[in-house]
Amino acid sequence: MRLVPWIMPLSMTGFGAAETDDGQVRIEVKSVNHRYLDVRWNIPPELQSVTPALERQVRSVLSRGRIDVRIEVRKDADPGPAEIDEAAARSWLAAARRLADLGAEWDLGVSNLLSLPG
Repeated sequence: MRLVPWIMPLSMTGFGAAETDDGQVRIEVKSVNHRYLDVRWNIPPELQSVTPALERQVRSVLSRGRIDVRIEVRKDADPGPAEIDEAAARSWLAAARRLADLGAEWDLGVSNLLSLPG
């Protein structure tokens, strides 16, 4: 009879949370055992563009488990003065002009510009 030492696996169930010093951003991560790696995101729309980079980071350190990531951005009642990223606005306008030159209908107003990323 051959004896095999018993190795206790690390738990795949866990919870962690952190927030910025000013309390404006809070991140929660929950994990449970799962045969494959299944990452689920609950993040605000303004952060959707960083999801692929975050997903790569999670996948670089985990190989299995169901991971729920929640990012909450708290907005102050008074966000302060609005700032305009003029470089981004010029870039969007230039792209819209190029599309119009290709025959696209020109219908770009300030309200449309304000809805674009950046």
